[in-house]
Amino acid sequence: MTVVLPDRAQRLATQPPRARSLRDALQGAVAAAAKLPLRADLFYDGDIGAALGRPHAVVVTAEQINQVPDPNRFGALRVEFVAYDIDGSFTRFHPGSSRSQHADPHTMQQASRAFPLDRALQVGVGAALHTLAPAAARGPAAATEHGGAPRLCTAMDLQEIHPLDAKLISPRAMEAAMTAALQQAGAGDVDWSTAGYPRWVFMAGRLHQFRAMLEEGIVSLAVTRGAGGTPCLAVRTDTRQYAVRITRARVSIVDFD
Repeated sequence: MTVVLPDRAQRLATQPPRARSLRDALQGAVAAAAKLPLRADLFYDGDIGAALGRPHAVVVTAEQINQVPDPNRFGALRVEFVAYDIDGSFTRFHPGSSRSQHADPHTMQQASRAFPLDRALQVGVGAALHTLAPAAARGPAAATEHGGAPRLCTAMDLQEIHPLDAKLISPRAMEAAMTAALQQAGAGDVDWSTAGYPRWVFMAGRLHQFRAMLEEGIVSLAVTRGAGGTPCLAVRTDTRQYAVRITRARVSIVDFD
């Protein structure tokens, strides 16, 4: 707030026009996406905190959301307003063209394991989201009661993720990311246990399919080649091994144990 935001504002060649509606203000922020994060009041003619229902926010910013594509912008990163409150929580807003089309606000706490706090302090929460798996974002998760390896994430971790993020990271996007990862790796597998493409966000939107392995405790995950050389996820839990094949149309899971 005291270093990054003023520095980026000074880099603007011209002052962006201030809009009278939240939607038009968001469009102004979208036009300045390469310069974000910036204070949202650069784009709004009025008290934007009050307009968003957060009159006591310390600051409201316009930020890009890491790894989340906007289907209305040809896959460019989604831009949202983020209100930072005095208690350390933050709330994301994506105004629509009418009140009924506003995306539901989504609030997270500073202690959330959905993002690494040290990175959020440097570049904002939007750019820090979905960079590391929950265990890596806040240090190793507790080991299982049987002394097994630390779990990478739990179903509770995934419930913190914005439902819209989980929806926008689609099977098509996952398949493309897996294919690209294998092409870059050559003959080897690619370890996605703690970093890499945010497969945990993808899982969050499909808990009914991944709940069993989450409850068992995921301890490693890699992109590998399945039958016919097609990419798949090799998932190891405390008790089992799974192969997860993801295509544009479906997700299929094979239990090897």
